[in-house]
Amino acid sequence: MDPKLINHNSQEQPNGLENALDIPPPHIIKVIRRVIEFNLQKVPKTTELDILELGLEGLSQSGDLNSFRKSLTGVDDSDLKIQIATKDNTYDSLVCADILSFLQTTNKKFDLVFAWDSLLQFNDLRPVIAGIANVLKEGGRTVFGLACPPDETTTSESVNNTRKHYHAVPYVKDCLEAESLSAKIFQRVAPRLENHQPVYYFITHAFKGANENKDSKPQFHDDVAVDHLNLFQEITNNQPDTYQAYFQLGNAQLSTGKFEDAIKSFQKFIEREQNADVFCNIGSAQAQLGDLQSAFLSFQSALELDPNFLPALNNAGRAAHALGDLEAAQNYLKKALNYDPSNPVSHAFMGNIYLKEGDPNQAKFHFEQSIKINPSQPAIQIQLGDLCHQSNQLDKAMQCFVIALQSQPENPEILRRLGAVNLAQGQVSEAGFCSLRAMQIQPKNSVLQSQFINAMLFESSVPVIKIHEETRDWIQKFNSQQKKNSNQFPNRIRDNQKQLKIGILSTAIQSRLINSCVAPVLNSLNEEKFKAILYTDNKDTARVQTLNQQRVSIKPTSHLSDVELQGLIAVDEIDILIDMTGHSDGGRLPCVTSNSAPVQINWLGFPSTTGLPKPNIIFGDEFTIPSQSKKFYSEQIVRVSDCYLCFTPMPLSTSEAGTATNQATGCVFGCFADAKHLSIDVIKVWSQILAGSNDFQLVLKNQVFKNESVKSRIKNLFGEQNISPSQISIES
Repeated sequence: MDPKLINHNSQEQPNGLENALDIPPPHIIKVIRRVIEFNLQKVPKTTELDILELGLEGLSQSGDLNSFRKSLTGVDDSDLKIQIATKDNTYDSLVCADILSFLQTTNKKFDLVFAWDSLLQFNDLRPVIAGIANVLKEGGRTVFGLACPPDETTTSESVNNTRKHYHAVPYVKDCLEAESLSAKIFQRVAPRLENHQPVYYFITHAFKGANENKDSKPQFHDDVAVDHLNLFQEITNNQPDTYQAYFQLGNAQLSTGKFEDAIKSFQKFIEREQNADVFCNIGSAQAQLGDLQSAFLSFQSALELDPNFLPALNNAGRAAHALGDLEAAQNYLKKALNYDPSNPVSHAFMGNIYLKEGDPNQAKFHFEQSIKINPSQPAIQIQLGDLCHQSNQLDKAMQCFVIALQSQPENPEILRRLGAVNLAQGQVSEAGFCSLRAMQIQPKNSVLQSQFINAMLFESSVPVIKIHEETRDWIQKFNSQQKKNSNQFPNRIRDNQKQLKIGILSTAIQSRLINSCVAPVLNSLNEEKFKAILYTDNKDTARVQTLNQQRVSIKPTSHLSDVELQGLIAVDEIDILIDMTGHSDGGRLPCVTSNSAPVQINWLGFPSTTGLPKPNIIFGDEFTIPSQSKKFYSEQIVRVSDCYLCFTPMPLSTSEAGTATNQATGCVFGCFADAKHLSIDVIKVWSQILAGSNDFQLVLKNQVFKNESVKSRIKNLFGEQNISPSQISIES
């Protein structure tokens, strides 16, 4: 049939044939409207587009396109559809023609080519995609739908039993790229049911033109939960006796957060049929609503119907643990693992229970088993990575975070963790890059910027002024409450007869610093005049064994947020607050920015400016704060003569004292710094010293050298300075 142009003003009427046309049902019209609105949401309302619809499948009924439309052309090979479409007065022109023939022969160009169902008839998409590229203007876009397998496992096209063709996303992308069209969005929807099961479409949004960044990855949007809800709501409204649909409706309500509605739908199902899966889903909805006791009973009901139903066993274990019954929780999960020892979910739940109960070794074991079975679990990779980092297994932690990042490349928390591990390994530049990338994703995150500042301290190429500027930026961004809280203590009148209260803020890893440097000072204070409180994020307070706890109170704070800790400091009426955390990992600097105490001091833990303005104080000496760097410190500098880092040596055990003897005939130097302090500049200085005599030796001793990658890196750096391996001893 030759192409036939029918103007939208034609007086020709279809003579009662309207009912013969299969008009798209209301739900499909709603989906088309949502797709169009979503894909044109960034187009200015003043834009005028020449639009082409391939196949008259509902665009004219999907909403008002007048705000975008300059012209609307419709093409379909059905004369009947063309005739009926003339009644809409929507199209500026209608063409009755084979879609592929039209695309290959027309000379007209369009800004937007839209197709809903019409491309499903093509087994080979390549010619039709080439045709779309042919009729698109430079910078134009196409939006079209294709049926796709729900599991998205098919990598090439396949045919279903209705003579419509499935096409998987990778195949579609290949067809687009072959015609220099760049896919920007793949949007999954479920517009209709077939045999009471959803049929899934992937709506593709692609551009033509050099202005588009072809290297950028397409975005994936999954809207099927909304469609499931609407589809099964439609069935239950029209056919309330179809009780099986209530199960699907409940699942849709559960996935969209309508938990109370989900429970009602599931209950309508179980009025007709008892089902373990449905009881388990009721329990999940009840748990989401915070009704753990009812959820636990629902999981038990599921297990009465099917004692080996894994989802119910797993969920019953979680609910029991949340209700405080550890023994029951472990029993349920052990039963789940006995029934299916290769179930990654059971191992993950068991790991979380052990983690919450303070048994990191068992937690690590179950997380490892879960990942071994299914590596594609970024949340479990993160948890395992955290445990490995805490136990100084840096190489393994790095591996976990890298795998997690592959699944979630824009996750700032994974990047933050990667930065922390890189810094611990001495990879300072890499640590800074991770922090900087995370800050680009979440620019208002103070923790990320603090990590970046901390990494800058160990990068010798970074001048002091850059650190000063970054800390000043941190204050400007994240200290909006400072002025509001600056007069927090105006009515606080000190009674000179009362003790002066000193508070110390410390991170979880500063126990050695407290034992060697802080404890001797606090223990020597006159207890009639002074009272000291150590606020520590270290859960194991026994590690600060040199503190005289009759004179110094220890308050664990790892469970407190910064705001809660500020409140605790205020309640304790601290007069002098010593912050040992600064911008270091796990730092509590926000507690200091809020002026939690009348006098606040930066001492020991962070030997650089924090960016806090006067009257905040920083202790230093001529080495940590040289005269030429003074102008880059925002705090009031109080210089301590000789060395501000005075300490009392910890007593050596017999075994440790024995290892101090060395058989070397020359001088033996020792360095106990961790990897981030061993920059290339530091290693060059050590190398110059060692080059003075072949009898000189250097012993590097630190827990971080249990990681082979760190040890190898340090050895290689000394090798680059022509230092013999016999002169270097690296111990953990």
